[in-house]
Amino acid sequence: MDSGNRLGDIEITDPQAMRALAHPVRLAILERLQRHGPATATQLAPDVGATPSVTSWHLRHLASFGLVRDAEPGPDRRQRRWEAVARGFRFEAPEDPDDEEGRSAARVLSRRCSCARAT
Repeated sequence: MDSGNRLGDIEITDPQAMRALAHPVRLAILERLQRHGPATATQLAPDVGATPSVTSWHLRHLASFGLVRDAEPGPDRRQRRWEAVARGFRFEAPEDPDDEEGRSAARVLSRRCSCARAT
């Protein structure tokens, strides 16, 4: 994933990352972090429609693909704060006609997310 562009977007090319991001709770988490800045799973939970523990699990999954990361600690160092790694994201369906998984992942993500910029 390459984040070097003028809009500050991260470019998602990995079909597994596209599928991971296409989940509605994960999209809601990422959109919330991009719009409002760092937050804990407990702070995010009401906005994304999940419990804090489920939200935490989804945050760790997003982190495994490099879409979110630990933010600077807040006033209470016991709570883990997360932030989006980029202001937005872009994705592109693979050009390889044999990469059906990648093309399918791009279709799912484009249907679920109005915030992404397809390239």
